[in-house]
Formats: sequence, C-alpha cells, structure tokens
Amino acid sequence: MSEKSPIGSYVIAITHQELFGSVTKLVGALQPDQFSRLKVSSGEHLAAILITAFLGTPPKSIDSTGETDLLFKIPQSLPGHPLGRRLGLGNKRFADFEVKSLPGEFRKYDALIDQALKTGMSADQTPFKATVTSINAVLREARPTVLRAKRQLDMKKRPEHSRNIFLIVHFFDYPTVECYKSQLIAHLLDPIDDLGGIDSMWVLWAPTHLVVWSSEHRQWTNLIFSAIDPSSTIPDRDESIELLQQVELEFLKKTNYSGQSPYVFSLTAAGDEASDPRSDTNRPAST
Repeated sequence: MSEKSPIGSYVIAITHQELFGSVTKLVGALQPDQFSRLKVSSGEHLAAILITAFLGTPPKSIDSTGETDLLFKIPQSLPGHPLGRRLGLGNKRFADFEVKSLPGEFRKYDALIDQALKTGMSADQTPFKATVTSINAVLREARPTVLRAKRQLDMKKRPEHSRNIFLIVHFFDYPTVECYKSQLIAHLLDPIDDLGGIDSMWVLWAPTHLVVWSSEHRQWTNLIFSAIDPSSTIPDRDESIELLQQVELEFLKKTNYSGQSPYVFSLTAAGDEASDPRSDTNRPAST
C-alpha cells in the first residue's frame, strides 16, 4: 500500500515570536494563584501556552472549583471565521478545554531522577525503555482518556461554549515513527468517529508536534508553532533544546515555578553526558 501524501492536508502556522508572546500574555493576564492551579507534571501549562498562542488571547479562567480546566473568551474576529472553525471553535463566544495527559511511566521515572539528584545520589544506573509506536496506535490507546474528558465536558455543557479536548502525549512514553519522519502528520491520522458533542480535539506530541481535529470539518489540521517572521525580532534561540521547551522554561521562570518539568529534556548518544537545561546538574539521557 502506497504511503499517504500530505498534499491537500491543512496547516495553520504561527511564528516563534507569537509562541514566545503567549508567555507574556499569560503572565500579564493571570494572577500567581492561578498559575499554581496548572498541573506542570500533566502538561497543563503547555496547553495554556499553545492555545493562547493560536487564539491570540490568554485564558479567562483556570479551574479551581471543578469547572473546565481552561476557559477562553474567543476574540471577536474568530467566531465564524474559517480559522476559528478549523480550530473547532465554530460560532461560539467561549471555549471550554479539558486537558488530559496520556498515562505513562516516564514522569515517575523523571521524578525518581530528581529525587536522587537532590540527595546527592547517582541517577545513571536505571535506564528508561520505550517502544516506538505509531500515531494512530497512540490515539487508540488514548480512547479511555479521551472519553473521560468527553464525559467531563458533557457534564459542564454551556450553550455559548464550544467543548474541546487537549491531549498531551509525552515523547518518551510514546515515541512515534511518524514524528521522527516529518513535521506534517495530520494526513496520517485516522478520523475520530465517537466524539459527538465535542467540537475539537487538540493533540500535542510534546514537545514537537501539534494537531487539531475539527468535528465540523471531520479533518485533522497541522498546527505549526515554529515559523519565522524575518521582519520581526527573533528571540534568542537555544538550539540545544526544542523551541517549545525553551518557551516552557521562560514561562516557568516568569511564574517563579520552583519544581521541575518532565517535558524539558535533551537527548544524547549513548555514553555522552546530557546537560539538563533546567539546571546546572548533569542527568542521564533517556533513550
């Protein structure tokens, strides 16, 4: 069977500057107590950063009392606009997002590394192993998580709000062959048939690939956040880590977050030392 072609698939792209700018918007709009509600270990801060970047506006609220995880007031230019509809926002004035991270073992492994380093112990004796899989296999495995998010959104249904799921997949838990090969993966994803009442599902293969499923269009779209506007000032780029990781570190610094994020890591060949970009402490690379 011939390989599917990306020709005819859809792409929405934003620039480096817009991605970095989302951090400024978040920090300027939210209070310190709101930042503490974002579960860094689950990647909720990544969802907030990326949705803010693509919508051009920070969340109106972050869950503290059993509401949806993130609530956005949609800019007036988006409801009914082809871009807004492609993002799954339809004609709604508000967008509810339920954020879920796909369960995996790497975050537990990462926490053990941090615990060992804090106590002065070596952390390079315990390798982490993962099996390369495919993006559609990941989505099949994610069905229980996705349906749980759907149930939560169904219980919080509001007529002027679109209902959206943001799923986060960690690279080390689910390394996928398609994400190795290309930046464009939307054309390779199977359609979703059982999300009645859900307007969109965003999927982040952290930290490099982001796609969105629009229930209205019944299509996947690639969301690219690494375009460059040569006419604008480009923030200093740290080539040792991925762009989203650099933006994440900027967000964690500006919000005075004192912990570690499992989504910031670097890869080296076996036998080389990996420098943890979160600190001056060397830690083992995971392969």
